Amino acid sequence: MNSGSPIPELAALAPEASVDIKLADLPTEIAAGNGTVFRREPLSVINEISLDCPDDELLSSLERVQSSAQKLNRFVNAFRKSRYETAKASSGDATKTTTRTTSTASLKTQASSDVQVAKAEASAGSNVSKSDKKLPGKGVLESFGLFFRQTSRQPEVFVDHCSSFVKEVARIATNKSDIEPERGDKRFRDAVWRENFLYRKTLQTYLAWDREVSGWVDDLDLDDADHRRTHFLYQQVSALISPTNSPMNPVAVKRAFQTGGKSYVDGVSNLLQDWRTNHGMPTQIKSDAFEVGRNLANSAGAVVHRSDVLELIQYRMEEGQTVQKRPVLIVPPQVNKFYVFDLTPKNSLVHYLKTQGIQPFVISWRNPNAHCADWGLDRYVTELEKAIEVMCEITGNDSINLASACAGGITSMALLGYLAAVDKPLVHSHSMFVTALQTDDTSALGLFATREAVELSRKRSQAQGFMNGKELSHIFAWLRPTDLVWNYWVNNYLLGKEPPSMDILYWDNDSTRLPAGLHSDFLDILIDDAFAEPGRLVVKGQPVDIRRISMDFYCVGGDEDYLMPWKKCYEVPDLLNTDCTFVLSTSGHIQSILRPPGIANTFYYTNDSRPANADQWRADAQRHSGSWWEHWQQWLVEHSDEEQVAPERLGSYRYPPLCQAPGLYVNERVT
Repeated sequence: MNSGSPIPELAALAPEASVDIKLADLPTEIAAGNGTVFRREPLSVINEISLDCPDDELLSSLERVQSSAQKLNRFVNAFRKSRYETAKASSGDATKTTTRTTSTASLKTQASSDVQVAKAEASAGSNVSKSDKKLPGKGVLESFGLFFRQTSRQPEVFVDHCSSFVKEVARIATNKSDIEPERGDKRFRDAVWRENFLYRKTLQTYLAWDREVSGWVDDLDLDDADHRRTHFLYQQVSALISPTNSPMNPVAVKRAFQTGGKSYVDGVSNLLQDWRTNHGMPTQIKSDAFEVGRNLANSAGAVVHRSDVLELIQYRMEEGQTVQKRPVLIVPPQVNKFYVFDLTPKNSLVHYLKTQGIQPFVISWRNPNAHCADWGLDRYVTELEKAIEVMCEITGNDSINLASACAGGITSMALLGYLAAVDKPLVHSHSMFVTALQTDDTSALGLFATREAVELSRKRSQAQGFMNGKELSHIFAWLRPTDLVWNYWVNNYLLGKEPPSMDILYWDNDSTRLPAGLHSDFLDILIDDAFAEPGRLVVKGQPVDIRRISMDFYCVGGDEDYLMPWKKCYEVPDLLNTDCTFVLSTSGHIQSILRPPGIANTFYYTNDSRPANADQWRADAQRHSGSWWEHWQQWLVEHSDEEQVAPERLGSYRYPPLCQAPGLYVNERVT
C-alpha cells in the first residue's frame, strides 16, 4: 500500500467519489471531542520489510507495520466519526453522512473543516455528540463545602443535634442510656462491650455521636443526591473512628494477652508489609490460599483459539451426554479474570451449565502491559467477533448464545451493535449480568463522577499505558469501608491474624490491568451516554444503533449491587427494541451472579409485565425460592437449536486444542 492508494474505509464515506479519494489528500490529523488527536501514520515502513533479513529484524519490521496499521485504523475511525457528527449536527440526519461529498476537493475542504470544528470543541471542553451532557456527580471537596455552607444557613439544625448529643452523654454518664448497636452490627459482638463499665460508655458515646450526625445530615435542606453524597462521606468518618479500630478493642486485648503480645508484633509486621506491597490497604486474602487450575478454575477443557488479546476456552462435556447444539459464550469483564464463573465446582456456573447439557465457552482476557496501550474498544470487538466465528466453526452453528457481565457486557453490546450495523447475525441471544449501559447518581461511584475526575483518570492511564485493576478494587473497597477495609484492619493488624481463605475474595484480589485505549473508550461511553442515541458510538467505523439488535435478552440485576444498581440494569430494555426477560437476584455485585442451586435462603424475582417504574416492577414481582440459574437454564434451552450427542473431542481440524484449561493468560503476571 502506498500513499496514493484509495482507502476503502474512507471510500465508504463518499461512494460516488471513492475512486478519487487518496491517502495523500487526507488531513494529517483529526482532533476528537475529548481532546485526543489522531495523527495519520505513513505506511512507508512497509518498504523496510525484507525476507532476506534476520528473523529478529523481520519481526521488528512486522511489528512496526502492525503498529502503523493500527494507528491508521484509529485515524480512519476518528475521521469517519468526525464526519458523521458534523453531518448530524448540520442536517439532523445521520444517514446523509455517506452522500455529502462527491469530489476530492469537497472531501478535502470538509475534512479540514471537521478538524477545525473538532479542535474548537476540544478547546471549549465540549463535543457535538455529547450534547453538553453534564456528569451527575460532585467532587468530595465540593460536597464537603456544600454541607458546611448549608449548615451555616441552618444553624438551628446543628444546635438541636448538638444539644441532643450532650443530653445523651449525660444519660450515659449516669447509666440511664438505653442506646444499643443495631442487631446486625458485628463489630460489637464481644460481651465486653456490654459488661465492662468503660467499654459500655465508650460504645454508647460513639453510637450517640453517630446517631446525631446522621440526623444532622438528614435534617439539612439538601436535594436527594446531595443528601446521599453527604451520608456517604459521614459514613466514611463514622467507620474510621469506630472504637473497634483501636488497639484497645477488647478482642485485640484478649488475643494480645493470650499470645504474650505476639499478636501486636504480627499485626505491625502485617501493616508494614501492606504498606510496601498493597498501597497501604489491608490484605483481604492469603496470596497462597488458592491456585488457579488446581483448586480454582479446574473444570476440564482446552484453549481452542488464542490471539494477543484473548484465549477462547471450550469445556469438555461428558462422553455420550445429550447437549444443546447451540453453545453459550461467557464474556467476563476485562478488569477481572474469567474464573469467577468457574471457582469451585459447588459454585461454578461453567460446571452447572455442563451438567444441564449446555456447552459453555469462556473468554479469558490477556493481562495487558504498557505495550498494549493502543488496544481500544475496536480491537476488543474484533477479537471477540473472531472468537465467536471460531465457536461457530467448532460447533457447526451459524450463531451462538452470548452471556456477559459488567464491563464485558458493555463490550458485548458494542459488538452486537456493530454486527447489527453490518448485518452479521452471529449471536442468537444475549444474557447480561449486573450490567447497566447508562450512569447517573444512583450509584456510589456516580455520586462523585465529575468531568474533572474522569479526565484525571484518563490522563493517569495514558501516562502509564494502562489502568491498574488493583487500584480500582481499592476504590471499590471504600464504597463499603466497614466490611471491606476496617474489618481486615482489625483482623490483620489488631489481632495479628492472616486474612481468611475465600475463593471469591481470592478472585476479587486477582485483578488485571485495563489498556489505556479501552479505558479511554469506556470513559467516553460514560461521558457521552453513548448507547442512548443512534450514532453516538462508532465501532470499527460503523455508527451503532442498539435498537437495531433483534435478538432476545435476559438481564439480571442484584438488589444490593452498589456498582451497577439494579434499577439501572432494569432500564437496559428501554434502550432496546426487542423482548427482554428481567430477573432480580439477591446480594451484591458479584454475589448476585454466584447463586448456585442449594444455597440456603436463596430466592429471586420475576415479573412478566414491564412497568416503566422499577419499584412498581418489584412490588408486583413474583418471588421464587432457589437459584435464578435454573430459570436461566430453561430460557437458554428455549433459545437453543436442537439436541445432539456431545462431541468426543474438543476443537476442530482448523482449531485444535492449544493447551488445557484454564489456559496461559489467566496465570500471566505483568511486571
